[in-house]
Amino acid sequence: MYYNSDDKMVYIIKMKGPATVLNNFRNYLINSQNDYETKAYYYLTDKTPEVDMKIFDQMKIGITYRCALLDYIDENITCLYWAKCDKYIENENKSNRPNKSLHCRLMYMSKNKSIINNFVDSLQLDLDKDFAKESYINYEISISLIDQMRKFEKKPFQKEIATIEYPKISKEDKLSALAQKNEYCHRKYNLREPKERGEFQRDYDRIIYSKAYRRMVDKAQIFSSIKGDHYRTRMTHTLIVCQIARSISDILGLNSTLAEAIAAGHDLGHTPFGHQGERTLAAILTGQNGFEVDNLPIKLDDEEPTYPYGGFKHNYQSVRVATFIESQYLEIEGLDLSEQTLNGMWMHTDKKEGLNISDFSNGYLLDGGEFAFTLEGQVVSAADEIAQRSHDIDDAFASNLINVSDFADYLELKKSTQLKAEIDNISATLKKLKKENRLFCDETEIICAQISSIIANYFIQDVCSTTRKKMDDYDIAKFNKDKHRVKNKLVCFSDEGESLCKYLNNLIRKKVINSHEVTLFDQNGSNVVLALFKAYYKNPMCLHGGTLKRIWNEYRQNNLDVVDFQEGKPEIVRSEWQRITTTSISADLSKRTAEHIEILQKRIILVRGICDFISGMTDSYALNEYHRIIT
Repeated sequence: MYYNSDDKMVYIIKMKGPATVLNNFRNYLINSQNDYETKAYYYLTDKTPEVDMKIFDQMKIGITYRCALLDYIDENITCLYWAKCDKYIENENKSNRPNKSLHCRLMYMSKNKSIINNFVDSLQLDLDKDFAKESYINYEISISLIDQMRKFEKKPFQKEIATIEYPKISKEDKLSALAQKNEYCHRKYNLREPKERGEFQRDYDRIIYSKAYRRMVDKAQIFSSIKGDHYRTRMTHTLIVCQIARSISDILGLNSTLAEAIAAGHDLGHTPFGHQGERTLAAILTGQNGFEVDNLPIKLDDEEPTYPYGGFKHNYQSVRVATFIESQYLEIEGLDLSEQTLNGMWMHTDKKEGLNISDFSNGYLLDGGEFAFTLEGQVVSAADEIAQRSHDIDDAFASNLINVSDFADYLELKKSTQLKAEIDNISATLKKLKKENRLFCDETEIICAQISSIIANYFIQDVCSTTRKKMDDYDIAKFNKDKHRVKNKLVCFSDEGESLCKYLNNLIRKKVINSHEVTLFDQNGSNVVLALFKAYYKNPMCLHGGTLKRIWNEYRQNNLDVVDFQEGKPEIVRSEWQRITTTSISADLSKRTAEHIEILQKRIILVRGICDFISGMTDSYALNEYHRIIT
């Protein structure tokens, strides 16, 4: 940013002098806060020290300067007033008042010691030595300080919420009456004008261009990508969910574009190291399973400590990523996805007790039912289960934790008769083709791929046949009256399909999740996540610069005074972090001071910022950070 010589000036006024003049000036300043029309007048008279008159005379008319006014008692500054000021000379013929004055409008006021100390340090200010005898006005030049203080002059920008009506799209005319359509789309901000591609396609495009989406390529599903290229990662899982959701939506006449958008974004908030990383963050924030971090709990004498941080679950975090963490637009944080997409992302799996979606959704008001209010969102929930049942079995085969023969034995139960028959048919076809001299490179690999495909197809057909009946019975008039939302769970497995799905899931948990290899991977992942959280909480300056900036911005959005972490004096910044992370705060609300309330607000924002940073890491990045910081 270019600054001319006048922009660099900071005029400093000591609020210590003729009591009546300064008290009136202070009162005017306080009254002028947030009022662009009201200004405080600091009059210069014949009694004004000559050095102050010289400083006033060198100021130019028509230039707005920054002015700092300092209240201090016994050489300790108790309050900092930051104002805009300009020189004013009144026509002597119009008034008998003194004809010279500084006009100031208060922009910011703080009694925060860190803010005041950093201000003094930035100017290397000495209230006695830097002012001439009996002088109350001085000036300094500091572009860095002006940049820091300007951030406090106004409340953080908030984009106005806009409403817009989206047009019908002809290609959606043949969709089911219960399908979501372009004209039903609802967004918070509506940043861009409608386009022919449709709003749900816009959601999908925004998601796949996000950084969080790209990072899923190196986030574990069950096995780390380090194990090999043929094992599913969070990205390949997401792509499979997209494909299955699209297939089911097409069969049922639903909006496959919306279903794909929800599927693409459903795991944006997933942690490194699979579900174990998620469980570890949740345990840290709630004080469970021995995942303890010093000073994190709020204590009340000898009673059990409390944790005011909510918790963690990846579907909630996916919404936070999409509404707050991702940054692609000048006007807002987040991607401004439709409410339909956000709701589907959140509701693709179960809600968690103790978590409030409003703490994650950055002001987006999301429906709080027990399932998605769109059928497309319900489709993604089913597709997520189907994808896991099919590809987890395939990964189990590849890792030799289950072989084809053993798997066939597990399907001897009555509930899996149909599935076993289809798999037996594959074996019979293989034998027949071998007799006809079909040459195979790897028979086992082909059989495993076929089994994975059969499982996916079985559940897709089961969901479609079950759901179609429920859709046929649903009251379309009720759907329209309810603002195109469904109030019942319509997309689901049959009783037999649900039972088989749970059976296969339990099989994977017993044979794969409980295996030595996966247990070791999970334990190592937990160790890394816990160690990183402790390190960042102990010294937040280890966090990435972008994360520190986001935390600072969130402090300001909540009207909290805070020193600039990256421009402030290191000793002051360290002291502020220590105050935030180590101050003892009682769980008894009646014992909390105003300072305690402020510190707790800051601590909660810091803790959530650390979770944002860790959960956004890939497996490789988390390991590198661990080795860089811990070892």
